[in-house]
Amino acid sequence: MSTTTIELQDNLAAPLQALAERLHSSQTSLVNQAVQEFLAREQTEAARWADTEPALQSIRAGQVVGETEVHAWLASWGSNELTCPVAQTPNQPELIARLRSLRGSLPSDFKFDRLEANER
Repeated sequence: MSTTTIELQDNLAAPLQALAERLHSSQTSLVNQAVQEFLAREQTEAARWADTEPALQSIRAGQVVGETEVHAWLASWGSNELTCPVAQTPNQPELIARLRSLRGSLPSDFKFDRLEANER
């Protein structure tokens, strides 16, 4: 076992001492447990991010499944009618069709201010 010295914040010293007394444990044991739990949580978070990154890359590449296909597939659960939709990289005509389908989606009085958008 190695030794590490920490500077404990003043607002943590008394509660840590009280908890150690209540649990009949040492402060060192409680700090070790807290560090173990923190490291496990961070490891889980890193693994989640590692799982998420490939999905984000596929989205950036345009490999997505449309909302209609996903809802149809979810509605078919239990019937084995449909298989899980597979993301395809859309071709240029499909992309243009998607953009055209969005025409008229904004209110007629909507004004886009590029400078304001860049400030965000």
